[in-house]
Amino acid sequence: MDTKQLRWRALMWAMAAIASLLLAACADTEGEKKTVVAASTWTQMTASGGTLSSCQGCHTGTAGSAPGGLSLDADQYSAVLAGGSSLCTGITKLVNVGDHTTSALYLVAADSSICTFSPSPMPGGQAVAPEIAAWIDAGAPQ
Repeated sequence: MDTKQLRWRALMWAMAAIASLLLAACADTEGEKKTVVAASTWTQMTASGGTLSSCQGCHTGTAGSAPGGLSLDADQYSAVLAGGSSLCTGITKLVNVGDHTTSALYLVAADSSICTFSPSPMPGGQAVAPEIAAWIDAGAPQ
């Protein structure tokens, strides 16, 4: 698959995700509370009970020793932002600040078809993907 096809596929996937979120947010359900994912900070997401705490069962320690070289410990913020990735076709950054659709951390969690990794899907990844996306899109605050 060439780069143009990959970009088109990523764009279509992103558009479908956005449309789905918009439809869910705009649904007119009487008496039902709407949930909007607010961007957290890295510190909040990596704290005990935070979004990424379930991922830390495997992805902990130093970046080199964790599975896939990815540690999601609170003190690994700089390493996560600086990290590269070869898990997703055409995606070279682990976190592309401001754009979750080109960030391997989000794409792997969301089980994107352009990524290859094991185990697939990432255990619990789809549950944390929306908050990872919100964090990345908000500028990946520490």
